[in-house]
Amino acid sequence: MNLHLNLSQVFSAQWFWSIVFQYFTKDLHVR
Repeated sequence: MNLHLNLSQVFSAQWFWSIVFQYFTKDLHVR
């Protein structure tokens, strides 16, 4: 169960980091 929860967080973090990466990339382009 703990492993499943950890795996779920990894998948959730995948889209989270994707958005964060796009945000920072956009910020860099703005600057």
